[in-house]
Amino acid sequence: MSPPPDDPPPIRYALRRTLPPHSFRGNLDELLDEAGPAGIDEVIVIVDPEELSHGHTPLEWIDEALPRLETARDELRAAGIEYSLNPWTTLGHGDRGRPPLPGMRSMVGHDGSRSVQSPCPLDEVWRGHLREAWSRLASTRPRVFWVEDDIRFFNHAPVRFGCFCDEHLRRFAELAGRGVGREELVEALLRPGEPHPWRALWLALQREIGTELAGFLGDLVRAASPETRLGLMSSGPRAHAADGRDWHAFAEALGGGRGIVSRPTMGCYDEGWARPRDLVFSKDSILLTRHVLPPGTPDLTEVEGVHFGPYAQSARTLGLKLGITFACGASGATLNTFDHLGTPMSEDRGVLDTLAALRPLARELGARPPGRFAGVRLFFHEDAAARRHLRPGDDLDALTRHGFEAVQLFELHGIATTYDESPVAALVGESARALEDHQLEALLAGGLYLDGEAATILATRGFAAEIGLETIGPATPLGDPLLRPSGPERWEGGGSDPGGLLSALLPSFSHDARIHPATPTSAALVVAHLLDNDLQPRVPAMIAFENDRGGRVVCHLWELASAWGDGFKGSLRARQLRWAVRWLTRGAPPLITSGDPLALGLWRKTADRHLLAAFNLSYDSWPSVRWELACSARPTDFQRLTAEGTWSPADELQVDFDGRTAHVHWPHPLAFGDSVHYAFHPAP
Repeated sequence: MSPPPDDPPPIRYALRRTLPPHSFRGNLDELLDEAGPAGIDEVIVIVDPEELSHGHTPLEWIDEALPRLETARDELRAAGIEYSLNPWTTLGHGDRGRPPLPGMRSMVGHDGSRSVQSPCPLDEVWRGHLREAWSRLASTRPRVFWVEDDIRFFNHAPVRFGCFCDEHLRRFAELAGRGVGREELVEALLRPGEPHPWRALWLALQREIGTELAGFLGDLVRAASPETRLGLMSSGPRAHAADGRDWHAFAEALGGGRGIVSRPTMGCYDEGWARPRDLVFSKDSILLTRHVLPPGTPDLTEVEGVHFGPYAQSARTLGLKLGITFACGASGATLNTFDHLGTPMSEDRGVLDTLAALRPLARELGARPPGRFAGVRLFFHEDAAARRHLRPGDDLDALTRHGFEAVQLFELHGIATTYDESPVAALVGESARALEDHQLEALLAGGLYLDGEAATILATRGFAAEIGLETIGPATPLGDPLLRPSGPERWEGGGSDPGGLLSALLPSFSHDARIHPATPTSAALVVAHLLDNDLQPRVPAMIAFENDRGGRVVCHLWELASAWGDGFKGSLRARQLRWAVRWLTRGAPPLITSGDPLALGLWRKTADRHLLAAFNLSYDSWPSVRWELACSARPTDFQRLTAEGTWSPADELQVDFDGRTAHVHWPHPLAFGDSVHYAFHPAP
């Protein structure tokens, strides 16, 4: 057998491709012909997927497939293309009409629903089958053996939130000190307000089972192929909070001390429901997943369109996903861009052409270390689900909601976000509950943006005076008598900006957005009000305050989780938020990008060069691009990345420096789906 090389070349494009039995030879021949021109470095052969899937793949089917897999491996490697493997089913995404394993104990939902195909992760029948199946597949010696994101405890239709079978309840009873029924446990997990102690115990049990399961999977693959590394597809840390996942322990168990390869989801699979602007999720998913994994974990993003080809996503959107992948410092992209039925790739020639065209950019940007990213700092904590306060009517899905509204709020208005250290931070929603007092005190000494929920949490923990509030009330719907008849929000402006009126019909005409009525201290400055329909002030909407620590705080008193509609966004909102970030940083924002509208910007800091990028997520062309970035001295030696993957002097750039901030202007149009990339030397 041909083992994986000890030091394979960098993987930039890894194509996830099925070689089904009925079209194996033709599909493999096409791969060998097309991989080179498209720049494909690796083929991840997907085993038994989609419509052709048998669910938990029978051992007889695997035995018949092994000679084909070995042929694919040998011929691909002979052509200089690496071979990896991706079984389609671990726990399974859902029943999909597939049969269960004989004798398998299936997953039981929180509501008593029972899966047919998805097993309880503790079931020994399923584990025994997996041990045999994966050992045989791993014997083909792939470079990476990929575990799908169905290695999780939520979303196994019809079971949505994990297994509540008798064995899980028995193990939970050992932690709780007494027997607990399913309905009693679920009621405790969903208790509004202060979390019931059982929620932390339940999530600890999930964490323990998940880590043990990762070790089981990693060990059985390594027993058959010691050189093979494990790869992990994940659904995003916010979603996996419902599993209580300890990311470092999970990666250590799966990787067996060698580390893993990460495949963060980029989402946005279908332009029918995901607009280009939703690619801000993709950037966040890359950075957040990298943030929670052990340092140095290589990541190859999940670039996927369902159900494949131009009917799912255009070449422009595919190009945006690839550009964001490599601008974010990922070492590669896994490409799930062709169907799994054996249809020739040439049927979607546009995909192959796009891969070839963007290969130079992928090669150059992917060759650099990920570095650090400038922006407003956001927070995620693995214990967030255990600490979250639920509301009456919430279900267990609420345990996965941890601040993504801040990503949308800032990124869609041209304000970059990060999980790295930054002079300005944002706490929204329940994210503040996971921070200790000393951490909050450190944030209060810098620049801090709070929404109404986060401001309320800080006030109840004794920090009201330090954020400029005397009192703050509960989240109040716009239709409440206290606010009726509510009208628009008025921003008073700042500096030379006169401000103006912003819509408060959020997220729809039902007025179900919520704001926290608050009384500011006498030293706080009210910079926005919620008005009535005669434009008379009802309650403050935004206050700015400088505390005794020397820190600056902006309380934007909306509950942002309820203000998700497009009515909350717009050009005036962008000016308001940019003013807030500039004020919080005393005129030196980490990074603001404007092409207007919908500018996605990145400032990636590596040891020798800094990289600056902008992506147009609007269907309209921008007239030009402007970046505003905090610098201690004027940045120098700007170079632009060309389509050929080389750097050339950026004589077209206009750069001004005011002593604290560099203003960089690219005075040319940028069409939808296009991006521009610069490198420069950082300030000394």
